[in-house]
Amino acid sequence: MCLGYISLGGNLGDVPATFDFAMRQLDAMSQIEVRGISSNFRTPAMGENAGADFWNAAAVVSTSLGPEELLDVLQSVEDACGRTRELHWGPRTLDLDLIQLGQEIVDTPRLKLPHPHCWYRRFVLDPLVEIAPDLKHPTKCLSYAELRDRLLPRPLHVVLLGENTLVEAIHKQLADYPGLIFDQSLSDAGLIIGLDTEFEAPISSDSRFLQLPVDKSDAVQSVNDALLAAAPHNLPASNDLRPT
Repeated sequence: MCLGYISLGGNLGDVPATFDFAMRQLDAMSQIEVRGISSNFRTPAMGENAGADFWNAAAVVSTSLGPEELLDVLQSVEDACGRTRELHWGPRTLDLDLIQLGQEIVDTPRLKLPHPHCWYRRFVLDPLVEIAPDLKHPTKCLSYAELRDRLLPRPLHVVLLGENTLVEAIHKQLADYPGLIFDQSLSDAGLIIGLDTEFEAPISSDSRFLQLPVDKSDAVQSVNDALLAAAPHNLPASNDLRPT
């Protein structure tokens, strides 16, 4: 048996009730045992079409299933809860993302483990830290509590790396982002974002480094979405994402 960590999200219908239903569905399966679930956290929606604020939570399960088998189960539970997938980052009844399964590293067209965005998204980190603060990220080699805590200071220092004209344009358009400072000091940075370029070590191997393969036409939106996930500007500068 292996411990799997799941991120839950939704913003349509009675989401807390949907979370409860999903956990009962998983726990009823012979190869899965739900070991724990976090409080529910209300977080800002990401993307222009996402709709209302989301509810988020995290769960830990014990399972004998392999990674893609567990993914199949999670998607079947999403479907049972009325999940549709017409719109990327659109409103949804239930989102079940497999964040980590033991210390497995998976890189297939269908599944990547650990989840490639889990380490900087507060709506994943805060619930996960509540139930598994000491869990180690397999490639960042830090606990999820450590990954989360370095995003808490305000102002949060962010370094953008890439073509100078692109970086300057983003600095200008996002200069008023609350609780955040763009600078060039890597030592002070809580988050380092690489734009439109491949970076080599030591930058690419820095645990704070996020590569955004963006087109110049949507670079501002891509950076804004990453910042909204890492430093939600309508939340307090703490680890409290309004749990219930």
